[in-house]
Amino acid sequence: MSNFDELIDDPHGKKVLMYLVSPRNTRHFNYDLIKLLKTADTLTTSKKDAVIRQQELFDYCKKFYLNYYPKNMFTCLKDGYKGLMMAETLEKVNDDMTLFYKSLSETLQNSSMEANNEQNLIEHHVAHNVLRQLITADEKRTRNTGNTSLISSILDNVSSDTLHSWVLCNRGCFIFVMMLEHGVKNETEHLREL
Repeated sequence: MSNFDELIDDPHGKKVLMYLVSPRNTRHFNYDLIKLLKTADTLTTSKKDAVIRQQELFDYCKKFYLNYYPKNMFTCLKDGYKGLMMAETLEKVNDDMTLFYKSLSETLQNSSMEANNEQNLIEHHVAHNVLRQLITADEKRTRNTGNTSLISSILDNVSSDTLHSWVLCNRGCFIFVMMLEHGVKNETEHLREL
């Protein structure tokens, strides 16, 4: 996986990487492909159960995902497929996500707030949807692991002025509402104080 950067940018490589994160998920793969893959379930040559094999593959590969995302956060937020893969990965891992959260928060802090600017992630149609998916995935992950959440990281690393500016723009309001809906009590109290 030394060429992970090339794989994630290749149309076929993206599908393989998504399959490693979310195998046979009908949200990412068409039904006919999944049906074709299920024909291999009847093979008796494998010594391990399919679920165990998939988990072992993901456990090996997750370090590559977790190294790639923080270094390429801006492009991942603006690429719908990479963003969806990022949300699926976030939901599935139990590792410490501090570096990931910090990178995402810093990227949001440094993004422009000018309307029609390519650097404006909050108003960017794809980045907005990716952020929504990340917040939802993080809520599920945090509920299962009890670790630090994405919303806490955003509140710690994004200035209150930047958060105020989100409320003044259309899609930013929706991100703010999502944080209120999916945050834990102390996070929602902090958001309301802003």
